[in-house]
Amino acid sequence: MKDDTKTPSRHSVSNLLRGLDIMELLLESPEGLGVSDISRALEIPVNAAFRISSALVERGYLLKNDQTKTFTLSARLVTMGYRIGNRNGLVETAMPLMRELRDAIKETVILCIMAGGDCIVLDSVPGLHMFRFTVDPGTPAALHASAPGKALMAFLPDSERKAFVAGIKLQRFNERTITNRKRLLQELARVRELGYALDMAEEHDGVHCVAAPVLDVRGYPVAALTT
Repeated sequence: MKDDTKTPSRHSVSNLLRGLDIMELLLESPEGLGVSDISRALEIPVNAAFRISSALVERGYLLKNDQTKTFTLSARLVTMGYRIGNRNGLVETAMPLMRELRDAIKETVILCIMAGGDCIVLDSVPGLHMFRFTVDPGTPAALHASAPGKALMAFLPDSERKAFVAGIKLQRFNERTITNRKRLLQELARVRELGYALDMAEEHDGVHCVAAPVLDVRGYPVAALTT
């Protein structure tokens, strides 16, 4: 029988290892690094550092600040690890509380996480009204324009939050969408102070939401509940 399995080329393996080296380097540099810094630290060509870092941005593993030309880690690796090890436990733990909240307010309750540059729905409990808002698992929402996205970003550590805001795209959905980074940081500071976030139809017309973060034992935001 013919074996069609292709052995990765030495060049592909080398680029993969360099990509892992870049991510490990950025893990120790939450403020971000430029291409020259990465090249110098890892002793690789500048063009290779740029090419691999750009590919990692495209795949959602890194964020690029277009103003400072620096790269930082996104939350995708954290999210992947969490989903592999704890996703079922998180949903199972949250579901009774989600049902209790739904029964109290009659509205749909949604559990979200942060994945790369988006807020992603993990699961939901449909509301009890005849006309109710429903959403499928895996549905993305803009971090800067959604209540759960703001709740997740607001409770990131200070340096990570600032780097994250500097790197994400602030797409305008309507006249209510926050597209100014300084204003977004001010909004996140307000969310952190209040303990909850609001979405005043900033992504979808007519859809207003409130959300609160779900924090782990370290106080790190692993999810958000929204309704």
